[in-house]
Amino acid sequence: MPLMSRTIKEAVKKLGADLVGIVSVDEIDDENIKTEIKNLVDDARALILFGRRFEHIMIKECDEESDDYQITISKTLKLISRKLVRFIFRSGFTSKILFDPEKMSESQLINIKQLAELAGLGQIGFNNLLLTPEFGPRILIAAVVTDALLEPDKKNELTICLEFKGTSCKKCADACPKLAISFTGRFYEAKCLNQLNEDLKLYPSYCCTLCITSCPIGHPDSSEQ
Repeated sequence: MPLMSRTIKEAVKKLGADLVGIVSVDEIDDENIKTEIKNLVDDARALILFGRRFEHIMIKECDEESDDYQITISKTLKLISRKLVRFIFRSGFTSKILFDPEKMSESQLINIKQLAELAGLGQIGFNNLLLTPEFGPRILIAAVVTDALLEPDKKNELTICLEFKGTSCKKCADACPKLAISFTGRFYEAKCLNQLNEDLKLYPSYCCTLCITSCPIGHPDSSEQ
């Protein structure tokens, strides 16, 4: 019996995800990602991407409480990933965790943003983060690859970022302590990594969230949508 996309999405939501989308492996242009996928599941056909939102109030300060909260979200996504793999196995198909939310490298973070765009979850904004219509950048994404043939979602063609809509915003550029987000739209990855590495000297994981908390999209107190 074929595994239906609707069945997968309902299962992922029940497991605790806030957003879920599906990408066909054939739609992926990045050959490095395709190779990584095939190494996990030889007959891979689809990626299931899902996310868990961050509560704004819990990440607006760079402190131990915020750090613990972000770690908890990562662990929750890892647990959802494992349960989804078991669910797919019981349905007669193979699947593997593609991105471990607790151990993502910088290259994986970049790739997962691109894949999330393909899955219709959102778009990469001026702040170089995935922006979702519902939560803005306050979302962490994980992914599972499977050999089940699932109907993919369509890419979201609506413009989400206010700056890309032609509305002058640039609040993320104003907030960045390392000027990694330029006012011309260029993103300086090295400057961002410098800040994150400084965080690691004080906290167990990355702590700076100013590009996230400054974004009005999906902000609970903002009407700028």
